[in-house]
Amino acid sequence: MRVRDAKKAIYEGLRGLSWRRYMCAMWILGGELSALYAAEMSESEASLATATLAVVRDVAASGDSADLSERAAELAALWDRAITEGEKRASGGLHNVWTTFGGIAGEIAGVSPPFYAAGWVGGAVERRWRDPFRRWRDPDEEVTDDSPMAQTLDSFAQVVRGVARLADEDVDPAMVRTLLLGADG
Repeated sequence: MRVRDAKKAIYEGLRGLSWRRYMCAMWILGGELSALYAAEMSESEASLATATLAVVRDVAASGDSADLSERAAELAALWDRAITEGEKRASGGLHNVWTTFGGIAGEIAGVSPPFYAAGWVGGAVERRWRDPFRRWRDPDEEVTDDSPMAQTLDSFAQVVRGVARLADEDVDPAMVRTLLLGADG
């Protein structure tokens, strides 16, 4: 698997979704990122992630962000502070996770451009399986299909494709997650 191509497929797949499907996919992927980075997140960061995911789920379920925009703006500001305060200690992957959560809250609040958070998801997955402070990457790098990075990138791509194929916009994100990832995720 070529890493750059896999990340691009996730990003472009997310960008191709309607708002409601995008929120559904981001709720599922955000939960997966939280699990991948649980050991690196502080208790307050994990709590902030949970609060952000609750807002994302509500938007995905209703399709409307108007009632949640104020709460999302508060969460986006908290993520901005977490990013600023944690920048020196965080791995590149954890920084991408924080930016994903802050970005999705900002999108709901209307302070971040559409699909801003989508641009950080692939990097968070890729960096989870690397030396946490390594900066340079080979743009043509390939990883074996059985590597943890390839399996995680493939799983994220499957979620995006699965959400895109949903028959109805009016779905419960938790039910979609179970359908796509199974009961254990």
